[in-house]
Amino acid sequence: MRSQSRAVRRTRPSVGPPTAVAATVVLLALASWSCSEDLAEVTALDKLRILGVRATQPALAEGETATLDALVFDPQGREVSYAWSWCPARVEPTAGFPCPVTQQAFDGLLLGAGLDPSEFPPLALGSEPTATWAYPGSPASVKRLCQLISADLPTGGASRRCDEPLVVTIKLRVHADDDELVAIRSLSLLPTAEGQNHNPELLAWSARPAGGGESVALVDGATLDRGATYTLLASTADDSAEHYRPPPRAQAPPPSDVQEGLILSWYSAGGAHAASRTGTAEGEVSLEAATQTVWTAPTGVDEAVLFVVLRDDRGGMDWLGARVNLAP
Repeated sequence: MRSQSRAVRRTRPSVGPPTAVAATVVLLALASWSCSEDLAEVTALDKLRILGVRATQPALAEGETATLDALVFDPQGREVSYAWSWCPARVEPTAGFPCPVTQQAFDGLLLGAGLDPSEFPPLALGSEPTATWAYPGSPASVKRLCQLISADLPTGGASRRCDEPLVVTIKLRVHADDDELVAIRSLSLLPTAEGQNHNPELLAWSARPAGGGESVALVDGATLDRGATYTLLASTADDSAEHYRPPPRAQAPPPSDVQEGLILSWYSAGGAHAASRTGTAEGEVSLEAATQTVWTAPTGVDEAVLFVVLRDDRGGMDWLGARVNLAP
């Protein structure tokens, strides 16, 4: 059985000021990121980054609460401030991912439908490194909210099916001096307890020298050789890729059980990865192959910072990080 405590594990401040989507977090860097960057640049830790936004439970049923945290890294070690919020409607990929409804308008919408605004989290979730989000009221309240969004909010979309989980948007805005980043992720509200998703779990990771030799556990303070090439190996819990049954679709055959796919993103402040993103593909790429990549340590520096972020394709997430020494 999975424990709730491991889902909120966070990388410690020694590897940068940490905190704490759909399946992938969407990120907008208002100060210093552009769509022209290639994958190597996106996975390099050379500026303020939000590497992941996690919920202890990616899908909530009645009576449940999710704790939200994020993996934030700043190579300058500056103080980082946070602003959490959520939006009941879809948000557009424009500057800042603005929500199309204000708190006052949202409360009025709920009151007009006979719903109690106090049952719903405030749109502003606070400025701490973590935030919480509680399932609002009952499944009937969530279904009514879905109907209101479809009818009254500009980005709700008439195609929304309110007998399926309602997906809301979580937004995190971080600041460090003049740099600002915004990341969003989704959170699903289930009509029943069926269809729960749990975060995948990273147990440990290590670096195996390419020329042979003993693997080194990747923890803060571990020592690797400058300029050497290593295979980075991540170990996951056996049940990280869960089996589930997708919701039925109108005029379609009953769905069969499927297994989640897993994606790993590899990041480093220093050195270079042969593959910055790896993942499983049923019948093509095994979990063993997907949970490793090759990394060459940098030269001319005394340390490097490494992260691996694990995602499933239903919004689950976990991560590990290490600040390692380089010698001789």
